[in-house]
Amino acid sequence: MPRRLALASLAAATLLTAVACGNDSAGTTGSTSQAATSAASAPASQPAASSPAGAAALSPADVCALVSLAQMGQATGFTFTSTKTETSGDVAVCQYVGAAADGYSASKVILEYQPTGKAALEYTKSKGVPVDGLGGDAYYFATAGQLSVELAGAASFTIFITDVRAHSGDPKAAATEIARIAVPRLLQG
Repeated sequence: MPRRLALASLAAATLLTAVACGNDSAGTTGSTSQAATSAASAPASQPAASSPAGAAALSPADVCALVSLAQMGQATGFTFTSTKTETSGDVAVCQYVGAAADGYSASKVILEYQPTGKAALEYTKSKGVPVDGLGGDAYYFATAGQLSVELAGAASFTIFITDVRAHSGDPKAAATEIARIAVPRLLQG
């Protein structure tokens, strides 16, 4: 009996990992940089496709358009010069590339939109701290500098603060400020 339980647990963990990471055979696509004058400051365009779960799919460019470089700079205190887009399975990813006061340039903030990500968030939210006022259930995970927001349908939106110096050493405040900009735009569409 214990062996069946162990095998069932292993199968469940494997399935959750596959769902959370997306289909690796699709690989990561499109890695493009956009100059500071890019469309990242334009409003998000309407999604072109829908996921099987009914949540609208967004392109990585749509995710980047949720928060301009200037808005991202105000929320974090960093100077951003470009964005880098990619896709992993059904996850649209936008990385904001910038520099802190020391001049080191790297991806400082990562935004992810997943039309089927709510299930993974449901699985992990007990480990997070609830964050109110974002238009949906939201949880902050300090160990990852991650703020995840449940959206309509099965969708989720996640902000990763990769540099803890954001917002004068308060990455949770930076992530919350970014979510206050992006989430209403996601809920409109």
